[in-house]
Amino acid sequence: MDKDQLLHVEAVDYLLRNPNVVFEGDRGRLAGLNATLTGSFTDDLIEQAPSAIRTLLERNDSSEATDLLGKLQSRHGTEWKRRNYGFDVEGHHPLSIGGSHLLASDMSMRDAQTVYEIGRLNGLEHGTKSDYMLPITRVGHDLAHLDVITHKTNKSGFQADNALFRQRDPEARAMAALPLNLLEQSISKLAYHTPQEQQVRRFAAQLVGITPEQLVSLERNPNYKTPTGRDGGLSYVAAAKKGLGKEEMAKALISGYGANASMSDIITPNQMRVRFKSPNRPDEYRDRRSIADTYLAQTMAKFRPGQEDNILRLIRRGRKNKPDF
Repeated sequence: MDKDQLLHVEAVDYLLRNPNVVFEGDRGRLAGLNATLTGSFTDDLIEQAPSAIRTLLERNDSSEATDLLGKLQSRHGTEWKRRNYGFDVEGHHPLSIGGSHLLASDMSMRDAQTVYEIGRLNGLEHGTKSDYMLPITRVGHDLAHLDVITHKTNKSGFQADNALFRQRDPEARAMAALPLNLLEQSISKLAYHTPQEQQVRRFAAQLVGITPEQLVSLERNPNYKTPTGRDGGLSYVAAAKKGLGKEEMAKALISGYGANASMSDIITPNQMRVRFKSPNRPDEYRDRRSIADTYLAQTMAKFRPGQEDNILRLIRRGRKNKPDF
């Protein structure tokens, strides 16, 4: 990440931490998505951050910042789901975004990026990048969040633990957290490669006439045509999704997980099913809350070390070079 991109990423982080910015999205997780940026797919958006900050500080107007953060959230969501090949297939981060954020949330942006870079050099997949994402069924997604202590699904199991690493030196912190992060990532990969998930992908691929490897590929599908016979210009995975609706994916799910598997068992990622002893009381779906959510909220209540000074320097530079913004 070059100097300008680092400053722009920090500017977005600043907007997310600023209480005067009106934003209804998940500030902590969007900050994590932005800070663990691994590609250039948001460059055109994050470059708008200095202008949004000037509008906020000079006019007390957060509308530009709110609009920018909303667009960033939407762009990240698109990247998150790019490899989801069918109905209700979900994009799973090998390493939780919340955990990656908590790992370096108290550091300067420069030190935080050093932590992530060292992790990637050691095989970690921090951040939202389509090549990292694991397209997985709801059933498989639960396994990907296996708690190694309770052996039950715990979507926040590894997140809060990242807040335990508070070495001041970025390299020391990255290496201290490496075993935990590798364990989390390995569980994610194991869930993606279970025989059941592989069978779901094989069945789904057969339904649309491609290989399991092509099913999750972002390469252009030269054989996909529009209804009028023109070149569709879609990737293999995007073309596959058009033919893998609810009924097709229900069959694929049953082929992998058996006759008891049902699309009706699929719940949203932030929910859990609560079953009661009384046969007369129906199951309930409740939102998952955890200590990690509290930690994420707390990290957004204050700025990073040196962040306000960096932002002021960025703003002063912007005034001198107004045509650049």
